[in-house]
Amino acid sequence: MGKPTKILTAEEFDRLFNDKERFIRIAYSYINDMEMATDITTDGFMYLWEHRDHLEFDVNIKGYIYNYVRTRCISYLRKRKSMLKAQSELYRKEQWRIESSINTLSNEEQIGKLFQSEIIEIYRRELAKMPSLTRNVFLASRLEDMTYHQIAEKFNLTVRQVTSEIQRANFLLRTPLKDYLVNVIIMLLYLQ
Repeated sequence: MGKPTKILTAEEFDRLFNDKERFIRIAYSYINDMEMATDITTDGFMYLWEHRDHLEFDVNIKGYIYNYVRTRCISYLRKRKSMLKAQSELYRKEQWRIESSINTLSNEEQIGKLFQSEIIEIYRRELAKMPSLTRNVFLASRLEDMTYHQIAEKFNLTVRQVTSEIQRANFLLRTPLKDYLVNVIIMLLYLQ
């Protein structure tokens, strides 16, 4: 036969409940969150009241509440620690992503060189595919800075044929370089 249980009377509970602030301060000293300390302590008193019929006769009621509050504070702190660890990992990854983006976006020279090398590769490849007359007329116009009349004389063409060949070259370059159009314009300005 077990120990007899003690039934907690309403008067005993009221006396203990009047000391609630003391338990809230204890909880707060552990978790530094007044709202949570109040919730934990209130839950402890509610649990005590709901289970008042099942307490052992010699239970120290204040010790019982203290243990409840302490156990819940430990549980809260463990959850908080786990959340902070996860948040810290997310924060670290997001900070790295942001720093990478800033570094990449800030290094315009590097991006320019990357695009420039890609553009030059495509430009050379497409020039090599062009018919020789089209390529030569285009290069005379762009690299040798010759006028349409000078090109016509050099290649024994009419000005209209020179115009047609340059339009053809532009058309042949436009499709493969469409994604780099802004960079091509800037690069062509530098090449002139």
